[in-house]
Amino acid sequence: MTALDAKRIFLIASENSIQTEFLKNSIQNTVSNSTIFTAKDGAEAMAKLKNVPPNAIVMDRNLPKISGDKIMETILETKTLDNLSIIVIGELPDQEIFLDDLVTGRLQFLSNPNNKEDLNHALVRA
Repeated sequence: MTALDAKRIFLIASENSIQTEFLKNSIQNTVSNSTIFTAKDGAEAMAKLKNVPPNAIVMDRNLPKISGDKIMETILETKTLDNLSIIVIGELPDQEIFLDDLVTGRLQFLSNPNNKEDLNHALVRA
């Protein structure tokens, strides 16, 4: 059994329903035995993070109610979420505060989530 055969829980946070569906299909095709939850805004994503912590979150940087940047900061500061991988859809921020998490692969940025090769690579690393 490979690491990707184990049960994996994903949370997709995006207000774009077409993008959410694309991401769900990509996860299901890349990661067998996955459970996927979705959130349409940052507040819903934060609530789901607390109730059922996923193995990985795939989220927009620009979410309504609570931004993806704020969620990312919260995850990185919360010890109980240390094993949570973060895939952010958007450009890499200018700040270097996330450098350690980028180097380890815990935090990944995708400027184009429609690039299946890049997305699949990020999902495998998550």
